Amino acid sequence: MAVHTQQYVVVWECLNHPNSLHWKAYSPVVSQILEKAFQNKLTQVLLGDADPSLSRFRVSLTSMTQICEIREEASPVRRMLYPRSSPAGQGIRWDWLGDRFSEWNEYNMEAQVAIETAWSSGLQTLDLSKTCGVPYIINYCNLTQVRKDTGFVRSIRRVQQATYPAALKHEVPVETVQLSPVKLEQDVKGFGTGGKPKWLSNMIMSVVKSPVKGTGDVKASKLGRNNVEQTTGESPQDINSQRGRKESRIALRVERRMSRSSSLDTVSTCLSHDSIKPPYNRSTNAF
Repeated sequence: MAVHTQQYVVVWECLNHPNSLHWKAYSPVVSQILEKAFQNKLTQVLLGDADPSLSRFRVSLTSMTQICEIREEASPVRRMLYPRSSPAGQGIRWDWLGDRFSEWNEYNMEAQVAIETAWSSGLQTLDLSKTCGVPYIINYCNLTQVRKDTGFVRSIRRVQQATYPAALKHEVPVETVQLSPVKLEQDVKGFGTGGKPKWLSNMIMSVVKSPVKGTGDVKASKLGRNNVEQTTGESPQDINSQRGRKESRIALRVERRMSRSSSLDTVSTCLSHDSIKPPYNRSTNAF
């Protein structure tokens, strides 16, 4: 008797804001070019090759980060698998209307799966706070999103789009440990959850941390930090935000130094070759 094997599609996602806990999916076209580069073991992808509006961004597949060349910012990216029956595999997308006219924004993939599942089940409403942790109620009768605490209403829509690229044959999602919100926020700020290699994190920490010679230096360091906080009036959140930006800049410098010392093949150069190497089978799906 034949054994049914679940099929999956690949969705590449980016954490646009370090303080955000929600990943934004790239479009199917961008995910397609990222997956092609991933399978051919390339080192970077110029996103402008797939989407001209992303021409200032590139993705380093070595450090799994999206680099903004203008602002010199690095954001984590990850590769996720979703079932073929999910919205990503069926070519379905749910959007919500922004503040500007005709400014539609897509829900993150977790919310899209929950919204589509409830829609397919024939439900009239869906409380996203119970499934995705966001304070919104979806009303399928009039296709609106209502914020629970303020009652603000936005329009939503269900549209068709291209399907995401298929995963490797027999590739299945890797079971991950659920993190608490506090731990997850800490990892996101340090890009740990977003797929930055451990060696890169250690290198950043070795650069950020200054050597301490003795106990007196430690006390002086603490005293100096307290004096700075009192004189500048900066809150611990501001200090952590500055530390996060500093680590992002260091990660960018490290990634650039590493790129200069390695091959910088892109999808464009790969497609220009007469022969393309066969896909490289990796067992992991998230970084």
